Amino acid sequence: MFELQCYISELKYEPALHFLLKKMAPHTDPLLRPFLESISQYTKEMTETILSTIPEKEIQLAIIYAVNQYQQKLCHSIEKFFFKKGFTVKVESLTVCLEENTSDFFVTVEFQLLSSSIKFITPLLSDKLFSRLLNSKHLTDALFPFIENALLSYFDFALFHDLSIIVK
Repeated sequence: MFELQCYISELKYEPALHFLLKKMAPHTDPLLRPFLESISQYTKEMTETILSTIPEKEIQLAIIYAVNQYQQKLCHSIEKFFFKKGFTVKVESLTVCLEENTSDFFVTVEFQLLSSSIKFITPLLSDKLFSRLLNSKHLTDALFPFIENALLSYFDFALFHDLSIIVK
């Protein structure tokens, strides 16, 4: 079992809202799809309105509530993302909280690496003894640049920092 931890700061609300609407539209009821597609054109205006009428702390708490409310779907999305990159993972949990001293979000994702496109790793992952040996610094060192690159390129609307992967 691995645990990924990181902080998210400098969240750019407009690109984040646009990203969210773009990801939601294909999975929404066909009757709602045109509505989501039409409002995605106005993310700048919506973001400005939200930021001018609602305190940022409340927006951050709403984000945390949404992540916790839709945790299962988000975990499934993370699993699909890894699968597209050649890894089979099982996400056990995803938690987000707001740091008290800053306005950063603290994210924790617990996951198991079940297989990978690297052929020699998959048999070792299925063997408990070798899995324990492999789930050490070598594997976390191999996963770290992949995950860091994925976060930075896929979620370009936020700053990810203090990223770490530990074996549990």
